[in-house]
Amino acid sequence: RFGARPQVGLTVTRGWPALAAWLTTPSYANNKEAYGAWCPAVLEGGIVKGGRGPVSLLVADVDECTVGGIERSAGPLRGYAGLVAPTFNATRERPKHRIALRLSRALTPDEFPIAWGKMARTLGHAGIVVDRGCKNINRLYFACVARSPEAWLGAHVLIGRAIDVESMLH
Repeated sequence: RFGARPQVGLTVTRGWPALAAWLTTPSYANNKEAYGAWCPAVLEGGIVKGGRGPVSLLVADVDECTVGGIERSAGPLRGYAGLVAPTFNATRERPKHRIALRLSRALTPDEFPIAWGKMARTLGHAGIVVDRGCKNINRLYFACVARSPEAWLGAHVLIGRAIDVESMLH
């Protein structure tokens, strides 16, 4: 499916508890494609590059980190609703991870780049350097997959408040 052109997915809508559980509970496989991917934007007709609909989460990848990086990211984010979870390529020495933050309402496609940029700058001020290449509105993120139970670094579900979109944009 990932090699197909265009990439077409099945639209699935999940409430936050189910999505958070799926994104923080690993499946185990030798490849990250084994359990699919997700996109925080609505995909027209399921076509990935057609993702121009409302965006339900602000998502960022943290690739440049050292031992304890997941906990260092989760700490300043505890007041927010969302999650911090390791990515497939995470190791104890380099715990690459993903941050997904809930919003008070969905973002429009025009609002998305403004909100994403503000999130990236705010995280940067907190010492969390995000991969700026992951700012596409229709980016696919792989499901939560680890190579083995021993390789799993653990995830954090953040139980604070959703980001107030109106405050963020103004």
